[in-house]
Amino acid sequence: MSRVKEIVRRPRTWAVVGVLIVADLLAFLLLPEEVSVYVVIALTLVGAVLVG
Repeated sequence: MSRVKEIVRRPRTWAVVGVLIVADLLAFLLLPEEVSVYVVIALTLVGAVLVG
């Protein structure tokens, strides 16, 4: 559990989460629906690697 607390307390975690939220919203708004799903999945995986 302390590993989770350590990750949550890092400022970089929140920076990555903020960028991912903005990127996901842009993907949904600007890309066709069938493409945006794959972009959101890819961004989520990249975010998990950057945070963890």
